[in-house]
Amino acid sequence: SMGGGASQIALTIESIHNNQIVGAIALNPTILIEDCDVCSDSEYCICLVPEFLEHEIPTLVIAGQNELDDLSNDYAGLIGQDIYLNTPETTIKILYEIGNGGHSSAESPTGFIGNKTLEWVQYILMGNESFCDSLLVSPEDASQYLTTLQCGESFSYDLDEDGNIDNADLVVLVVAILNSSEIDFDINNDQITNIFDILIFSSFIDDI
Repeated sequence: SMGGGASQIALTIESIHNNQIVGAIALNPTILIEDCDVCSDSEYCICLVPEFLEHEIPTLVIAGQNELDDLSNDYAGLIGQDIYLNTPETTIKILYEIGNGGHSSAESPTGFIGNKTLEWVQYILMGNESFCDSLLVSPEDASQYLTTLQCGESFSYDLDEDGNIDNADLVVLVVAILNSSEIDFDINNDQITNIFDILIFSSFIDDI
């Protein structure tokens, strides 16, 4: 477990080295990079560094509309809304801004927040395409809802199309990769279907 802002930096590190994280949820994140060389315009050498958010891992950011009311103005430009805006447009991302919400507004993810996070998990982790359209719908308590998600473009985890996600689908994936067949099953978003996707899918099936 780590803070929402730190998790976003971890995604960038992960995308460079391992590519095994399928997706992320950041609840009321703040991002603080303390570097007097990079953040020379800041009184306290603290800023948001866009390069530290350059990753392709799908991310759901849930933030409060009034987070700065609970934080000092030193956090301006360092909260969830800023993290969303500085994450690449090519990354699947959602900003769910809770109307009148403060810095702890997503602390207990129930109600609309719980529903949206469960939709995200079903779509990103479980590969359930039926939840894609619902992720495009703004929750009733949202003051702002932004996304780069486009439905109908991603893959199905049910590779053998038998209605189940199991080891038979893993076998289809392994055989396709061994035979250099064209198959779009890029779980880790590294623009290629390979053994890393097999490892992630194998771990995913073991957890079902």
